[in-house]
Amino acid sequence: MNKKREKEQKKKLGSLILLLFLTVIMLATSTYAWFTANKTVSISDINVYVSASSGLQISTDALNWKTLIANEDITTGYNVDNGAGVYLQDKNMLPTTLAPVSTSGGTTTGYMNMYLGTVEANSGSGDFELTATQLTESKGNTGHFVAFDIFLKTDSPENLYLGVGSGVVKNAGAPLPAEGLQYAGRIGLVTNGTVLATSTQYQMVNQFGNTEVKIIEPNYDGHTAYGITQANLYYQTYKVNGADYPWTAPNNLTAGATGNPYMSYDGVKAVISTPIVLEETNATDNNAYFETVTGAQKLYPVSTDFTAADPSVTNNQLLYTTFPAGVTKLRVYMWIEGQDVDCENNASGVNLTFRLSFTQNASNT
Repeated sequence: MNKKREKEQKKKLGSLILLLFLTVIMLATSTYAWFTANKTVSISDINVYVSASSGLQISTDALNWKTLIANEDITTGYNVDNGAGVYLQDKNMLPTTLAPVSTSGGTTTGYMNMYLGTVEANSGSGDFELTATQLTESKGNTGHFVAFDIFLKTDSPENLYLGVGSGVVKNAGAPLPAEGLQYAGRIGLVTNGTVLATSTQYQMVNQFGNTEVKIIEPNYDGHTAYGITQANLYYQTYKVNGADYPWTAPNNLTAGATGNPYMSYDGVKAVISTPIVLEETNATDNNAYFETVTGAQKLYPVSTDFTAADPSVTNNQLLYTTFPAGVTKLRVYMWIEGQDVDCENNASGVNLTFRLSFTQNASNT
């Protein structure tokens, strides 16, 4: 552990590294969409390490600015008095169980709209059908996804990048063939606003502007054979670079390989009370409930130790152009996307690690 911290301290000035490690253990079950027969995902361990150097500072309460934060900082969060006896408390969530959820990126008062899907077989037709309920966020270890507030402070407006090592991977030694869960992982960022660095703590935490949403899709270019089969069962077509392709002949997709073209997907955007058959869980057939997620930030594939899989990749990915000076509040989300084709039960039984890295350096060399 000490060696790892020493290594992080040697990184270039102007970089901020956020490491969130989630070990996710799932039981193997039959093949269904949305992990139908597997209701929860147990998290056995969560380790958070955040380090910062010159140019960027980070905090979980907009008061104590550090070069390193850990789990206890996130779970402690903040409970700030506005000076008149009115308190504002964080809604940081580090749950003990996860389940597949979905979002199209919509927000309400600073929080991303997240929906929990339930798939059941119709008693008459036998078809699998989806319903969805909207989830609320509250402080603690309950819920079905990870969410927490961070505050970034910088003295000058500069571009902010995702480090090459960001991503979601299955841990080394994970059982096979249950290896596709990482393909359904997502990371989301909601920018709630920016205030002057001289603002009060209450002004810093009391930001719910919904100014920008980023959905980051690690491993966008990888699929398992099970995921491709799942798509054949429940989707008529899929989109690659805006063009429709029939699922019955996905000739340009290779299972178990990276480098596949980006495929768009339709996230849930509203409560689904009346069950919808899985073949119609898309924006074309039901645009009142689904919306195509556009502009997802795609990440380079990474290996299990989060080094770049392609050694020629030396540039970090631009995340925000001219990230403003002052204190910016970001809401961070990490989840398993139920509408991803690789979110099926053969992907269970695998351990996952998430990593999110911020830097002001355009190059990682």
